[in-house]
Amino acid sequence: MKRMIVAAIVFLSAPEIAQNVTNQIDIIGLIPGVSSVAQFKAASIPTPDYGDSSIEAFEIGGFRVVCKGEFEGDKMQKFSCTTGYRESNIDIHNVLKRGFQEKFGSPFSDTNSLVRNGRGTEYNANDVMWMDKLGNVLLLKSIDDKIDKGSFTLFSSSLLKKNQEFNAQQDRARKF
Repeated sequence: MKRMIVAAIVFLSAPEIAQNVTNQIDIIGLIPGVSSVAQFKAASIPTPDYGDSSIEAFEIGGFRVVCKGEFEGDKMQKFSCTTGYRESNIDIHNVLKRGFQEKFGSPFSDTNSLVRNGRGTEYNANDVMWMDKLGNVLLLKSIDDKIDKGSFTLFSSSLLKKNQEFNAQQDRARKF
């Protein structure tokens, strides 16, 4: 995932922007780098208290998903959602992928890979990424940290740039 996002940043800093870049990425009206905490809360659906004010439930693509917002000041920098709690994460992934393609057009990147669980069973994983002209990224993963869980995450361009600068600084500080 880190390599795909770094590739997106490098790509967007090039003089030409490819066809597979949408004008603006949003999910249910939440826009990375723009939406406020109040907008994040207003877009959520009533649920039990998760004990963390940055975690809420949302209905996205007809599915109830649990999402976490990360903010800098009052601006949402990251919106992370986990899929597969009640329904198959693969089914949810396929529905979301079709819906995001209809909304944002062809993805910037669509990759398949094999992953293995602890018993050696192989599964097909699909990671899809969309970008907008501001450099915001939406990453949809059919398999995330567990075989039965998927995810999708919105990243603001400013968060991606900040992470890129931090990683570059760490690389420069390495001594061998």
